[in-house]
Amino acid sequence: MYVLEVEELTGMVEWLSPPHGADDLDPFFKSFAAGFAINAKMFKLVSIRGTDAEDETAVADDVERRGLFRYVDRVKQRHEENPGSDLHISGFGCKPAQQRPWLQDRNWMPDVVVAGKNAIEAAISGKLRLSDAPFEAVTQASSGLTGEIPWAGDLKPELELGVLGSAHLIFRTSLKIVDIEAIVSAPWSQPDSRVKVPSRAFPSQRVRCSAKREEQVQVSTTETTEVAAYDRIYIDGEWTQSDGDGVIEVIDAATEEVFATVPDGTESDVDRAVEAADRAFEGWSKTPVEERAVLLERLADGLDERQDELARFISREVGSPMSFALKHQVVDANQQLRDIAKIVREMEFEETIDNAKVVREPVGVVGGITPWNFPLSQITWKAAPALAAGCTFVLKPTEIAPLSAYIVAEVADSVGFPPGVFNLVMGTGPVVGEAIAKHPKVAMVSFTGSTRAGKRVAELASDTVKRVALELGGKSPNVILDDADLEAAVEDGVADAFWNAGQTCSALTRMIVPREKLGEVEKLAESVVSKNYPLVDPKSDDVGLGPVISATQRDRVVGYIRKGEEEGARLVIGGADTPDGFENGYYVSPTVFSGVDPDMTIAREEIFGPVLSIIPHDGEEDAVKIANDSIYGLAAAVWAGDPEQAEAVARRLRAGNVRINGGSLGTGVPFGGYKQSGNARENGRYGIEEFLEVKALLP
Repeated sequence: MYVLEVEELTGMVEWLSPPHGADDLDPFFKSFAAGFAINAKMFKLVSIRGTDAEDETAVADDVERRGLFRYVDRVKQRHEENPGSDLHISGFGCKPAQQRPWLQDRNWMPDVVVAGKNAIEAAISGKLRLSDAPFEAVTQASSGLTGEIPWAGDLKPELELGVLGSAHLIFRTSLKIVDIEAIVSAPWSQPDSRVKVPSRAFPSQRVRCSAKREEQVQVSTTETTEVAAYDRIYIDGEWTQSDGDGVIEVIDAATEEVFATVPDGTESDVDRAVEAADRAFEGWSKTPVEERAVLLERLADGLDERQDELARFISREVGSPMSFALKHQVVDANQQLRDIAKIVREMEFEETIDNAKVVREPVGVVGGITPWNFPLSQITWKAAPALAAGCTFVLKPTEIAPLSAYIVAEVADSVGFPPGVFNLVMGTGPVVGEAIAKHPKVAMVSFTGSTRAGKRVAELASDTVKRVALELGGKSPNVILDDADLEAAVEDGVADAFWNAGQTCSALTRMIVPREKLGEVEKLAESVVSKNYPLVDPKSDDVGLGPVISATQRDRVVGYIRKGEEEGARLVIGGADTPDGFENGYYVSPTVFSGVDPDMTIAREEIFGPVLSIIPHDGEEDAVKIANDSIYGLAAAVWAGDPEQAEAVARRLRAGNVRINGGSLGTGVPFGGYKQSGNARENGRYGIEEFLEVKALLP
């Protein structure tokens, strides 16, 4: 087996490959073999050494689990370690025969290597060959390839259609490809009308052309941004078309380019999903706790295997640097699944009080509506406890950062969640979100988002008196007393305020400091920001702040910065101007204001961006008064030299979580707010109990 390292240039091709003997396949692979669209790209190929048998197993497993893009990364890494070797690049595959019984008699691994559509010179050779052609669509493919594609010279890439109908190209020596335009328009680029192809979540691809560039071979090519068109939703264990005919664009926060679309769903999509969840509820609610916990752990394992893909999606959608996206957006989210699985096993669902047996039962069908700042975490923080409790789940993820939800649904399907237990719909809040909130068969809505939107959810839900769990906005205070370790307190406070570019509901955005130490705090804050929080390209390995998620959010944050200046706050660092060198992307300079009056707009309203307000206080009583003077009460912090004094002040703060001298949220610790920050608790046992009803059995 040989693998190539490739350098992506441009291009695309799309096809659906019909399966050969698909009924004989196991369910996991059947869906992959039956139909898929391929991201076809143009590559410059680099020679690398072949792999041994042990490597072949690892390569096959890696391809199956992670797909083409992850595999390309592995190939590049191998090239760096073994320059001058030969490799074979495959974009789709399965485990070797010994791990897949239906391949026992076939020494073959199905692969896909992509081609491009524009002119290119590359080191490629081979011959054209078709094998195992089970359908007439393959005959059409053969005709299209041999008759329409103008290969240069006598040699042609080898094309094999293997036992599953999957195609792969193997390149060995040298050939010039002058044009592959025909491959895109060939008749086999669409599924044969007589072949029934099951739906898949794999996106189709569109190409948008942008700037031109010259390659070393002096062939003019065109860079492209591929737009992945996700055109399915997941209902009752099947990938199905949305009833809506519109799409919602997903935009790369760092480049401002559209890189995916998802369905603009409808109320009827919600009806179908809720009906499926309602049908599944009785069986799932009676499923033993241990079985539910095992499925959550399998879901976590499956997401772990795709964590790099998840991190890339979230980094592009939200703007989080890759290191942050991987650790805090993905790994931490997956851990929630394991934590809930462990905790639900330890919970008691029955107790005796006097003569009564008191039992806790799942509330029913749950609608989960999640925000964009932590798109995967917010899914696991809602779906995990709901499913563990025995509820069925209908997920409406944010339409701004929806792609991780597709991976969750794919993995949930592959690990064996029964049909209807987990369902995925797409669309906007005013249409799909509101349909969930008011649906008569939805027993509970779990919502995270703005306070304004949360009020609307509660209003709609009230008509059917359903349970509503709200985790809303915040304007969290960070009280620093006069004997605190000032350097540690300021550094930690800035880090908390700018975490995820300030796009965190619990961010400590009001730093309340002793008036006599205001100047010292300003210098410390300016130094910390300058040193630790440069703006960075999310795709780089640099540590710092990426862009905020959208143009709307950038404009909102910049508007607040201008408002702070207008109202007389003193700008310590940052500001409203577009940062130098970051004209593309939704970047906002990390900004610190000082001398902020508690009545200023920037001290009272949630900004949701990298903006910190430093507010002076005149002693403990004044600090507590300023901290509690807010419509919000999600989080808070206290710093003091005396731990007992710090705890005493923390007890006086009206907030659901109060960090003391840099403390953090641990496993199973409840998270939620007071006042207009919400009325629910998430995480651990408290999170599971949100999804349980209490019943008394009276003998």
